[in-house]
Amino acid sequence: MSTTKLMTSEELLAMGDDFHFELFRGELRPLMSTKPKHGLVAGRFVSRLGAYGGFGELGEVYTAEAGFTLKRGPNTVFSPDIAYFRSDRAPVGAEAVRFTEIPPDVVVAVLSPSNSRPEMLERSAIFLAAGVRLVLIADPDRQTIEARDNDGERVFRLGDRLTRLDALPEFDVPVAAFFR
Repeated sequence: MSTTKLMTSEELLAMGDDFHFELFRGELRPLMSTKPKHGLVAGRFVSRLGAYGGFGELGEVYTAEAGFTLKRGPNTVFSPDIAYFRSDRAPVGAEAVRFTEIPPDVVVAVLSPSNSRPEMLERSAIFLAAGVRLVLIADPDRQTIEARDNDGERVFRLGDRLTRLDALPEFDVPVAAFFR
C-alpha cells in the first residue's frame, strides 16, 4: 500500500509557475530538462503547426509548460512537448489560466533518452482516452514520427511525408523537415 499523498490538479497549480511537474494518477513527477536536439525537433513542430494554424486564425500551438488535466480521481496532468488546438476549441478565459480539461486536438511528444517506449505508449493511451484526436511521437534518433489515433498507428520515416491525418487536414510536411 502506497503512503504517498495523492495530489489534485488544483494543488499542483497552487505550487506556482516556478515548479515544473506533472501528475500521473495523483503522484507528482518532475519534468526533466531536455537536450538541444530535443528542443530543435520540438521547435520545428511548433513552427510547422503554427504556420498550419495560421498563427491563431485556424489553430493555436501550446508548448511544454502548458498542463492539461486529462483525468480526475486520481488526477493526471500532463504537459506534452506541443499541443495543438483548433481555434474554436482553444482554452480561453478561466480555461487558459488553469490546467484546462479541454483536450488538445493534437499532442506531439519528442522522445528523449529518459522516455521508455512502454511509458510513451501508456501516455498516448491516456491522451487518446481523454479526447485527444492524434498523438505524434517523434523519435530524433530513429528519425521517425509515429502517428497514433483511435483507429491505430502509422509510422512515418525519412522520405515520407507527414500527411493524411484526420486531425490535421491538409497538413503535408516532409518528415525530414523535422530532423535535418
